[in-house]
Amino acid sequence: MVQIAPMELRHLHALVAVADELHFGRAAARVGISQPALSQQIAQLELLVGSKLCERSPRVALTLAGKFLTDHARRIIAMVTEAESEVRSLGTQARQRIRLGYLEYWNPPFLAAAMRELRERDPSIVVEPRNMYPHEVLAGLRDRTLELGFVHMPIADQALAVRLVLDGYWAFVLPRSHRLARRDSLALADLHDQPLIVFDRSVNPPLHAWLLGRFAEAKLVPRIVYSTTQPQVGIDLVREGVGLFIVGSYVVRSLPRDLVMRRVSDLPPLQIGAAWRGDERTPALAALLAALPKLRADGSPA
Repeated sequence: MVQIAPMELRHLHALVAVADELHFGRAAARVGISQPALSQQIAQLELLVGSKLCERSPRVALTLAGKFLTDHARRIIAMVTEAESEVRSLGTQARQRIRLGYLEYWNPPFLAAAMRELRERDPSIVVEPRNMYPHEVLAGLRDRTLELGFVHMPIADQALAVRLVLDGYWAFVLPRSHRLARRDSLALADLHDQPLIVFDRSVNPPLHAWLLGRFAEAKLVPRIVYSTTQPQVGIDLVREGVGLFIVGSYVVRSLPRDLVMRRVSDLPPLQIGAAWRGDERTPALAALLAALPKLRADGSPA
């Protein structure tokens, strides 16, 4: 049994060319093949549909079946062309999209300025921020649902590239009139009898557990009187005399004149890095990375 190849788009292009040119030589030149190859494609198409599609002599003319199929062929070609254009457009949009994961509680001081500079560099780039825990950010980078994420450093994943964007430290916010405010820095042991305000566990469960672990290592039981998901609430509670607020230095941009911030001397630095997959760096991602500055704990350029 003779195997008949399925209809292909090239057959339809050949038929439309013949219909428009009514000349096999010109139709062949239009689609970029030889005249014998064009004749073969029309013959294959006729075999596929089981009808003669054009008369060859005395001059080229479409049959009724040929005209009918040509109308369909034009619509099919137009639909395929439109689909190709839309898919290419989607691909461009994907290359111009940056899915960014980070913990909003951190309130990164560099993000607003970076977004402004990015818009000036290339207004077509769209950043889609997502509020995520650091371990979720790392997972999103690995499974390619994120292009960029802000995470605590260091990270132990050689598949990811990381760049330091913020140097910070643990600090206590306390009233300027408090007896401990006279010191330049404080140790955890200085807080053994002080009421404390901390970030709620739901903000960052691993980091919350880590912080309580540092108190335990120092053989201290923190006197936590309030847990908050909003840094400003912590600031307001300090002003009302509820307690001292332990927080990352970069989370608090400014303080009222009656409050001060003091570094915790026996906790390690807090460093935030921008992380991305090392094997994928699109022009959009490169533009955002170029717009990200490296900042000190107070938000000033490093």
